[in-house]
Amino acid sequence: MGANEVKGALEYGVQTYIKHFALNDSETNRKNMLCTWTNEQAMREVYLKSFELSVKVGGANNAMTAFNYIGNVWAGACEPLLQTVLRGEWGFQGATVTDWFNGTTDGCMYADAAIRVGGDKMLSSAGDVKGFASNTNSAGTVNAMRTATHNILFGIVNSNAMNDRNFKTPGWVTTIYIADAVVAVALVAIELYVILRFRKQSKAAAR
Repeated sequence: MGANEVKGALEYGVQTYIKHFALNDSETNRKNMLCTWTNEQAMREVYLKSFELSVKVGGANNAMTAFNYIGNVWAGACEPLLQTVLRGEWGFQGATVTDWFNGTTDGCMYADAAIRVGGDKMLSSAGDVKGFASNTNSAGTVNAMRTATHNILFGIVNSNAMNDRNFKTPGWVTTIYIADAVVAVALVAIELYVILRFRKQSKAAAR
């Protein structure tokens, strides 16, 4: 179901974010370093299978990570999950984004750790208060931010944000274009009228 939903959305150039990646199976204490414990076989056969099919079959190019920890590592900064499995084994090429991130989030999410292992975007409208990978004097940070930028742009250029996939301009936008054109023509006409009238009056005064 997930793979087909992603595939259907992509046919219309809609970016799809499969979530929450992964093992996000509890709302209780999810922002309080909730640790999920399992084994690799169960993860691959049960918890990761829908994500795997959404990437391999559906073609998903965006994913949202989760608040929870896998063992003692936050899912949004889990290198085996985001690099080894998602990008390495499944061939995922797009961007990942965190669940809601305000820089503190009860101390369970760290942008600097995330961006270095494939966590490309921090979902926030408040700005990152703590933990942001802002030390541009570090070559590692700069390289990680370049990679994140590349991943984000990959998702954008494969969407209607850049490509015209049966995208129709909304009617209100067309109306504004027409109104702008009418106003522009009217301004040019008024300017020409003023210039011609001024020249006519100048010639009459010279006589």
